[in-house]
Amino acid sequence: MAGELENFLELWASRRQLAPPRRDDEGKHFLVFDGEYEVALSQAGPSIILETQLAELPGRRDEAEEALKRLLRLQLAKARSEREVLSLAPDRDQLVLFRILRSERLNLLGFDAALGEFVNATAFWLERLAPSDKSPVRAGPVTERILYP
Repeated sequence: MAGELENFLELWASRRQLAPPRRDDEGKHFLVFDGEYEVALSQAGPSIILETQLAELPGRRDEAEEALKRLLRLQLAKARSEREVLSLAPDRDQLVLFRILRSERLNLLGFDAALGEFVNATAFWLERLAPSDKSPVRAGPVTERILYP
């Protein structure tokens, strides 16, 4: 099972005439889309994990709690149609988005589609995180777009 991620990344990069991303000391690969959406990819047994760090929670406890309530409501509303999961990093007040892919059920087209969907989900959540507001949640219409090459 180990190595599927490297194989997918090599094939994915060669189709785009790019060098495959290198692996860091923790075994993660990093891709940047449109110069602003960084996605970390790692393999854990038969699973491939896509992950991105979205934003820090506000420093004040009441603002952070309100932001989490709003984000949770939005996550629950999207849960039926989306495969990405919004989470709070266990060791810090950082919002993280992730998706787990089962590598034994995946081919290159599925990997490419999942990566594109993940980047679009990242854009969705980042649009709702507004640093100028008291709460990091910004209201607005949901727009679908393809952001990856």
